[in-house]
Amino acid sequence: MSKGKFNWRKLTALCAVLVLTLIQSVSMSRATTSAPPLNITSTELKLDSELRTFDSFFDDWLKVFQQHRVLSKKASVTSTEFNAFKTSSEGIKNRCSQLEGALRDTIRKLKAADRGDGLDEEALAKADDEGLKSDLREGGGLKHLLENAASQYCSQAANEFTGPVESLRPRVSAQGQDLFFEQGTRDYGLRMVRVSYDPAPPMFTHTLRCIGATIRVAVHLVATGTSGGAGGAHGNKACFCYDDCGAAATSE
Repeated sequence: MSKGKFNWRKLTALCAVLVLTLIQSVSMSRATTSAPPLNITSTELKLDSELRTFDSFFDDWLKVFQQHRVLSKKASVTSTEFNAFKTSSEGIKNRCSQLEGALRDTIRKLKAADRGDGLDEEALAKADDEGLKSDLREGGGLKHLLENAASQYCSQAANEFTGPVESLRPRVSAQGQDLFFEQGTRDYGLRMVRVSYDPAPPMFTHTLRCIGATIRVAVHLVATGTSGGAGGAHGNKACFCYDDCGAAATSE
């Protein structure tokens, strides 16, 4: 009896050890297979600040653009009208460096979020109209447009800031004729002014303001899934690219 009881106890203990070993082995196996690989977590894409810069810049440029459309239809403009328009145009030009900074930050954040390599495909997939898709393809893709604009947008667009001012200068009425003379001189030597301006060679067939508006819409789509609404980024692009300004915000 004692020997049988002893063997039974040994067998029970052995079975317990085997069960514990099996449970530990299964647990380790599950932990190994369920643990996520390292370095696959990408940074969340947050472009709120950059999008605000895009929106503010291009919405304000649109107001200046609309202002020029109104003034250019007049046979003459007053010196007050001209100076106000000139100040507004220079304000947009002076803020362009902020736009380029936002473009560079956008590229940096896209790369940090592992969204850079497939950016062109993502933008095309989210594009909500054929015109946007066509403009992105023509520009070489959103990635190319961003990289190009981040380094030379302001220099390429400079003539689109200053050209409209020069086109209006010859229309200034007699009360503003001092604008035709060198400021700070009393010899009244006549200055030569350009009646028209030649746009700088664009990156593709659209103007630089259209390129910027295209980038704005595409980045909105990539970052938020929306293009900004009919009266926002999308309407701005329609006005800048296709002269369809009905849906765009206008200045008073």
